[in-house]
Amino acid sequence: MNKKELVRIIREVVKREVKNAVQSEINEALNILEHKKAVQKPVQKYSDNVSLNEVLAQTAQQSGEFDAYPEVSAQELRSRFMSMQGGAPTPASNMTNHNGAPVDVSNLPNGLDKALTRDYSELVKRFK
Repeated sequence: MNKKELVRIIREVVKREVKNAVQSEINEALNILEHKKAVQKPVQKYSDNVSLNEVLAQTAQQSGEFDAYPEVSAQELRSRFMSMQGGAPTPASNMTNHNGAPVDVSNLPNGLDKALTRDYSELVKRFK
C-alpha cells in the first residue's frame, strides 16, 4: 500500500464518519423541533383578521407576558437587587460622591463616616 492509497482510504473513512455524525445531529435537531411543535399551545383567536391573529399569537408566544410568574425566594430577590446595584457594598476606600469623584471617608464630620460604612444587615433583620 502506497501513500496515495492510504490517503484515499483515510478520506473514505472520514467521509463516512462525518456523514453519520451529521445525519445523527440532523435527526436529533428534527426530533427537538417536532417535540417543540407538539408542546406548543393551541393558537388562540385574538381577532377575526387571520394575519393579525397570527401576529398576535406569535407575539404572545415569544414575549411570555401571558406566562405565570415563577416562584422566587427572598434570598434570590436580594441577590438580584444587589447585582443590579453593582454587587456588594463598596468599601470605604472606594466611595464616590454623586458626581463620581472619590471621597475620603476619614475626613467626614461627626461620625458620618461610621454611618455610611456601617453594616446594617442586623438592623434590617430586626424589622422582619
